[in-house]
Amino acid sequence: MPENAAELLDPKNDYVFKRLFGEHPALLASLINDLRPEEPALLAVDVLNPGINAAELRGKYIILDLLARDERGHDYNIEMQVRRSGHWHQRALYYLARMLSQQLAQGEGYSELRSAVGIHLLDFDLFTATAEQREQA
Repeated sequence: MPENAAELLDPKNDYVFKRLFGEHPALLASLINDLRPEEPALLAVDVLNPGINAAELRGKYIILDLLARDERGHDYNIEMQVRRSGHWHQRALYYLARMLSQQLAQGEGYSELRSAVGIHLLDFDLFTATAEQREQA
């Protein structure tokens, strides 16, 4: 660890995470490849929401997830979550459902749907929460 490690920005911080991976799509593609080694390697991804909206910084909750699409048309939702959040399973499923529902226009067939992949980087153990932690909202 470098001597000046205290001066480095924490990549788990929502803002730092979004700036780091949102502004460097090749780095994001490498992250996805490392997390999915059994899948064909991505050559590139397009970040669909690279900017940080000022309202996101002023709001009650900062939601700075990354949305990306690979060269095959598969969509990715990459989340960084430091604080334990109640009902994480439902939240993750909702995000995937939202990604799927936004793909089709009226009259398009379901066969047009592309894969939607959720990658959630959690700074807590999702499966060992206490009953009180599981009920947090």
